[in-house]
Amino acid sequence: MPHAAMLASHLGGSLLGLRVRDARRLIDHLATCPEFDLGRLGVMGLSGGGMLAFFTSCLDVRIAACVVSGYYSTFTDSVHAMQHCACNYVHGLHDFGEMYDLVGLVAPRPLFVEAGTHDPLFPIEAVTRGVARPARCTACSAPKSSCAPGFSRGVIASTDPRRRPSCGQYCSVDVQHDGEKSG
Repeated sequence: MPHAAMLASHLGGSLLGLRVRDARRLIDHLATCPEFDLGRLGVMGLSGGGMLAFFTSCLDVRIAACVVSGYYSTFTDSVHAMQHCACNYVHGLHDFGEMYDLVGLVAPRPLFVEAGTHDPLFPIEAVTRGVARPARCTACSAPKSSCAPGFSRGVIASTDPRRRPSCGQYCSVDVQHDGEKSG
């Protein structure tokens, strides 16, 4: 994957851009399937999948709801503060704003952000600030409930396989949503 990301960058694009294009072409195909109700399309992803779900939702209003797990933070405190996979980089994107500024592109559609409390790649403090910021934005047309955080104990995304939770841990974590614990 790093090779593909670097090749895309060398050609003036990004691997994320290619993936978003592919996801949008998939949605185009789903729109031709009579058995599929495009009005109920939701996307979700973990880590790089969360990045893809988020950016595709920013650019395609056919997505009705988005869940981002183990990716949403701030560019300043995450992608630009430490070494990440090259697939996380989109040259010049930070010049246009922070990750929380992009939430306005998803609004008023629902966006749920899940983050690990001990995730070293996407620090929980930055996630918390990044989720709170759009809620304070007066220009944002999103209802207060359309960008909701969820915090899970432990690490959601890690490049170190010894730190990745097992499926059982994913299923049993306490998720906090709007101040109430569930699951």
